[in-house]
Amino acid sequence: MYLRRLFLNDYFILGIIFINVVVIFIGGFSLDISSQKVIEALDNFFTVLFVIEAGVKIKELSASKYFNDSWNIFDFILVVIAIPSLVFFFLPNEFLPLNSLLVFRILRVFKFFRFIKFIPNINKVINGF
Repeated sequence: MYLRRLFLNDYFILGIIFINVVVIFIGGFSLDISSQKVIEALDNFFTVLFVIEAGVKIKELSASKYFNDSWNIFDFILVVIAIPSLVFFFLPNEFLPLNSLLVFRILRVFKFFRFIKFIPNINKVINGF
């Protein structure tokens, strides 16, 4: 019950997004191997949280209502895009197709756009007043 309310709370999700963006930003710098591993682990932790968020919202709203909202579709696409790099994180290094992994990491930057939905009246601006 508490977990459900937590993942339905927009401010909690906004906090997760903000911290994840900071982690992605820090991961863009040249870091030593141990720092890179910590950043990777944190980034994958956030991916798990976003998967849980999508699951909770789909269960709570129903799939048809969830996918009726364009922001939810955008969020879901970002989660689906992030899942392969989560899987790669647990595979031994010889199974990692590094070029593919790089593409998934770059696409994670789009999580930042999830901030836009928290701007008051942004839908009016996007829809042309």
